[in-house]
Amino acid sequence: KLPIVKHHKAIHEKDLKDFVIYSNKALFNDVDIHSHNNISKTTRYLTLDYRLFAIMYKFNMYMPLRIHNIISLEWSDIDFKNKMLVIPAYKMKLNKEFKLPLSSQALEILEFIYKQRLDKYVFSCALSDKVRMQRAFYNALNEYIQLQK
Repeated sequence: KLPIVKHHKAIHEKDLKDFVIYSNKALFNDVDIHSHNNISKTTRYLTLDYRLFAIMYKFNMYMPLRIHNIISLEWSDIDFKNKMLVIPAYKMKLNKEFKLPLSSQALEILEFIYKQRLDKYVFSCALSDKVRMQRAFYNALNEYIQLQK
């Protein structure tokens, strides 16, 4: 008997677009946090540090990776010289090495993050409980959608 699998709800294109626009504004401090309409939304946004999630979502748009692979991505997986992402087999679901050219947009994101690196992980939150981070990564968008209603 197969186990019952519960999938996440689909994310609509408009919601994703709105989230990315708002995330970019918050990322570059272009949100008026004192506006009456934005106070609770922005406070919640900054409290949960959605800026990191905005960068992760943006990176995921250019690099077709599973959430787990994004969270556990290490600087050693990035070949800046050859503009390649090389994930070793032991980190991949199918146990096969994964190579993918880095788009100029993905490379730009990585170069931005590299200047602020804290440790061996591209997204330093990978040091936290991975299951919690995977859920938080997905829930960031859903919470944003709920705040818009």
